[in-house]
Amino acid sequence: MQHPDMQQRGYTLLELLIVITVIAIVTGIAMLSFSGFQADPLKKELDQLRYSVELAVNESIVRSQVLGIRFTADGYDFAYLDDVGAWQALEGDRLLKVHAFAESVKGACQVLQDDGMARALAPDAPEVSILPTGEVTPFACALATVGGGQETVQFDTLGRLVKPLAAEGEDE
Repeated sequence: MQHPDMQQRGYTLLELLIVITVIAIVTGIAMLSFSGFQADPLKKELDQLRYSVELAVNESIVRSQVLGIRFTADGYDFAYLDDVGAWQALEGDRLLKVHAFAESVKGACQVLQDDGMARALAPDAPEVSILPTGEVTPFACALATVGGGQETVQFDTLGRLVKPLAAEGEDE
């Protein structure tokens, strides 16, 4: 029991933990809101592409289904290989949906190891195939802005970002 003349000094452990938790939550919310204000549309689009490829690889493994990515100058979408071997657009999926690049961004993607046979056999086949084993057709994607900025990234056979490639004309 405390002596009546002694006053409580300092904070209890519980009070400190509550303050630390509140600070952590506020910091987390602030970080999330600032991450949406990326000034560079190229970086934002390349990050989105990287996340989409990672998600598609994981979904292909979980679903045990061959998925594909089709690219256009304005964006990309996803497809799946149905039971009869035809490519179908992946519709109604909340995560793997059509993605349109920002208005100021145009893209071009190229397969790195393409013998041309798959496209000859199935002209509607997507440029990038994702197997349920986690293997991905290696590809590079170049995005450019109307203002002249350009960035190229390369993905390996596991769908991982290998490295950002230097934009044309840049010294390394």
